[in-house]
Amino acid sequence: MCIGLARYKTAEIIRVIKQRAGTGNLNRGLSITMPYFDDQNLVMGELHMDVIPHGGIMFVPGLVVHASRSEQAKVSQDTRLNSSTRKHLLEQLKALETAFQTE
Repeated sequence: MCIGLARYKTAEIIRVIKQRAGTGNLNRGLSITMPYFDDQNLVMGELHMDVIPHGGIMFVPGLVVHASRSEQAKVSQDTRLNSSTRKHLLEQLKALETAFQTE
């Protein structure tokens, strides 16, 4: 149930970023707070990542891909998370990465 909620919220984050990018509303910075279910402690956790620092950097989808890959590397080495929590969080980060990859 909570894993499904985390996946739903990830999809919503992707939708909002794409919507805001389409209107040019992300050129002043972008931070993402990605929810995940910590099944060891049975609580919802949050992963914070800065994609674009505040300032005048224009939004480019590749920045989300880069931030997602960077967080995937950190999460895969994070021993505070158990293996199933890590697996689900990595899946969410991969979904974020895939949503902004350009062909």
